[in-house]
Amino acid sequence: MNHDYGSLFVSMPTRVILIRHGESTGNAEGRFCGQMEFPLSELGRKQAALTAAKLKQEPISVVYSSDLSRAMETALPIATDRNLEVNATPHFRERNMGDLHGLTFEEVKRNFPDQFESIMRRDADSAPTKGESHRQMYSRVSAEFDKIVANHSGETIVIVAHGLVLHHIFRHIISARFDEEKFLLIVDNCAISRFELSDSGLWRIRTINDAGHLSALA
Repeated sequence: MNHDYGSLFVSMPTRVILIRHGESTGNAEGRFCGQMEFPLSELGRKQAALTAAKLKQEPISVVYSSDLSRAMETALPIATDRNLEVNATPHFRERNMGDLHGLTFEEVKRNFPDQFESIMRRDADSAPTKGESHRQMYSRVSAEFDKIVANHSGETIVIVAHGLVLHHIFRHIISARFDEEKFLLIVDNCAISRFELSDSGLWRIRTINDAGHLSALA
């Protein structure tokens, strides 16, 4: 039996392009960046330029970004090519890592072993001291995502954010429950993931973690 999946999209689907920010100086140093400000590294700026070039012919309607500078720096050339503004939102910030902000992974593993193990286990309800849990983060990210998608039905939306933000958007799209979560979505700096939402509410996953446009930097 032939299945015409294209017929599921009777009207223009809502297209969502998710992009992780370019490499930051904190990424390069192996730090828990969280909601601290780290600018793009030299490599990150090159990644951002190549990503904007990759998307140059895309019919993008609107650009949203975390309001942290590493995401804004990545989103700006995409928006500028189309005379669009970047819609900055704090709801797409990276996880609040509390007292662990700015520390290297090795420093946290050595000085805060219990918190490090909790982070590695991806406990849904535990949080770094003065930070937030995955469940709290998911709540703010998914609510903002749903609002944006509803406000831009039938359009092509770009969202530039952080690794864990994109992970939680993905788990929201596939309706993954916390008590059943057995995966971690790995998203490379400036990789592109594409999704489409039909008017019937069906999500189609087109591409995840496409970094082919960055091959010249390898």
